[in-house]
Amino acid sequence: NQTIRTTATAKKTFPGSRTLSMNFTREENLQTERIDYTFPDLSYSQPARSLFTRKAGGQKQWYHNLRYSYNSKILARGSRIPVTDNASGQITGFDRTYNSGWKHDIVPSYSFKALKYFSFSPSLSLEELWVPEYLEYAYSDSLDRVVVADTVKEFRARHLARGMGMSVRTTLYGLFELPFSPLKVIRHKMDPSIGFSYQPDYSDEVYGYYQTFKNAAGREVRGDRFANNTFAGTPQGEQRNMNISVSNLFQGKIIRGEEEKKIDLFRMTVSTSHNFALDSLRWSNLRTSLQAKPHPKLNFNFNAQHTFYKPRANGRGRRDEFVWSDGFALPSLLNWDVNMSYSLSLRPPEKKSPNAPAPGDV
Repeated sequence: NQTIRTTATAKKTFPGSRTLSMNFTREENLQTERIDYTFPDLSYSQPARSLFTRKAGGQKQWYHNLRYSYNSKILARGSRIPVTDNASGQITGFDRTYNSGWKHDIVPSYSFKALKYFSFSPSLSLEELWVPEYLEYAYSDSLDRVVVADTVKEFRARHLARGMGMSVRTTLYGLFELPFSPLKVIRHKMDPSIGFSYQPDYSDEVYGYYQTFKNAAGREVRGDRFANNTFAGTPQGEQRNMNISVSNLFQGKIIRGEEEKKIDLFRMTVSTSHNFALDSLRWSNLRTSLQAKPHPKLNFNFNAQHTFYKPRANGRGRRDEFVWSDGFALPSLLNWDVNMSYSLSLRPPEKKSPNAPAPGDV
């Protein structure tokens, strides 16, 4: 295909690390004469900041830990799609599409310590979407599915609360001595955490984001009124998750003569989650990641996923039975990948200044 692609980007940074960026893209297929473009694509980002600023010299209060971040994005996409005559193959006209939306994300945050060693962090992510049009659906008996009946040119808003919950974490330390090696001490820092989060089922009719019908078999089928927006569709399905993770950092102290050096050996994180709202297969995959930097220019990354459940008889998918139900067994490996990268810097030889003194000159 012969295509012409045009892109333009502008970015402005304001005090407080706030940023405003604008992007434009246009792609034209010279053979089919189809044009796709994105404009406007406008983003504003404000990093986390205190909701209540502490006065200079004032004593810190609990509400000074209340913070929030804000992100906003206006995104529109359009297309000019050629319509061809079936007999002659000639272009007889063009269909035009255009979708837009404006999304706001507010993430409040707060953390506090309790029982001396535990840090608690409530969580909440608020999302609001504004669209100039939405979809109306009808059920087609002949097709036995939900079909779009109309596109209503009218403003509509969608409000989502994601990740409502609480997490708690602590830190444990361990030291291991290796007297017969240049690596004299290994320090192990472990950060276990457990959290609970909740997200309602936004396909419920009470929210008004979905239309619900019953098919010939009596099962409920739904259509998302926000399915055609430039952002993601409306999430469905209740989530009541327990998230568990253990982050490990291994550090070492190398002693050669009078020289002492501290290094990070590797990081390893293990995590999984349990969704209480599901009828089966409540445990997600066990995810493991490991990062190491044995040399300043060498990076090593390893990732793996394991499952707690046995495979189905046909080998596709999982059944609701743990791998250890018939006796001791470890989680089954699903996939893994290793990535190594080495950075090289090629620089031209430095030119000597004509006025530079010759070697040995004073």
